[in-house]
Amino acid sequence: MNTTPSRSFDPATVSRGTWVAAGGSLVLLISVWLEWYHVSIAGFSIGGSGWDATDLAKLIALLAIAGLVVVGLELFATNVAMPYPSSLILIGIGALSALLVLFKIIDKPGPSQISLSYGIFVALIAAIAIAVGGYLKMQEG
Repeated sequence: MNTTPSRSFDPATVSRGTWVAAGGSLVLLISVWLEWYHVSIAGFSIGGSGWDATDLAKLIALLAIAGLVVVGLELFATNVAMPYPSSLILIGIGALSALLVLFKIIDKPGPSQISLSYGIFVALIAAIAIAVGGYLKMQEG
């Protein structure tokens, strides 16, 4: 019979930086399936998600999942030692994600009639939020 006491999760003990990084990672993951690009030709318009429009969005989704894993390990797997502080890992994930999204803002796929849509800006803000969350964690100690 296992007599070890069970730990309960208390959201009040989670730092602000962790919440910001976790929220940014979740929003970044969702934003990959939002409309990133839009094209209108002769009255006909269509939009495309990041996932469908570019392979780089798949890497961005993977980085978002990595951010969620880092936060999850910190909160729920306290016996796991990461090679670097979670704050530095989150700053790196956020910075790399932001750079990749900025690259896709500058280098749009396809013809010049394609315009940017709301999803790519949501992705950029979410990527920056991950990096800010990591920075806040670093400042909290």
